[in-house]
Amino acid sequence: MLRVWASGAYSPDFIYEIADSLGVLLWSEFEFGDALYPVNPEFLDNVREEAEYNARRVNYHLFGNSKSISYTPSSTSNGYIVMNFSLPMSIVERYYNLTPGSVYGETGFYNYDSSQAFNFSAYPVGRFSNEFGYHSMPSLQIWQQAIDPSDIYFNSSVIELRNQHYPPGNTNTSNYYNSSKGMGEMTIAAQ
Repeated sequence: MLRVWASGAYSPDFIYEIADSLGVLLWSEFEFGDALYPVNPEFLDNVREEAEYNARRVNYHLFGNSKSISYTPSSTSNGYIVMNFSLPMSIVERYYNLTPGSVYGETGFYNYDSSQAFNFSAYPVGRFSNEFGYHSMPSLQIWQQAIDPSDIYFNSSVIELRNQHYPPGNTNTSNYYNSSKGMGEMTIAAQ
């Protein structure tokens, strides 16, 4: 199974067709993540139509055109209190209820110590890890498209100020302090 992150564009049909042919289950996210959106009726009606269209569009890729599409309102969750597919409301989310239970959700992990980046025992074990990673740089090809060749070296001020691992939290455009922390973590992890 692969998670298809809500990246600003819905995946085209051929992606689902390739996944079907390879036996790969795609966990497709709706757009509209990681931000606040309007709640006026016109916007909500438009989003509802978009969601219905895209759910119908990819529905035939589900287990024999299932009518019970699993929906989770967040990409990383605390699991479920109830999971019984014979009930009208088959899945009941745990949300902020952290009491112990037997049906757990997926995990995500970003609270890493860069000196332990390749120590796999430092990572939590979950039923499905849907979000994980380590801070890194874009590829050289991307840098070559975006900045002047004279600025393409690891600690150049241009590259350092584009490092947003620790965002400034304000409109500061010379955030060398925060940027240098992220650059330092990458250096430690690569050693």
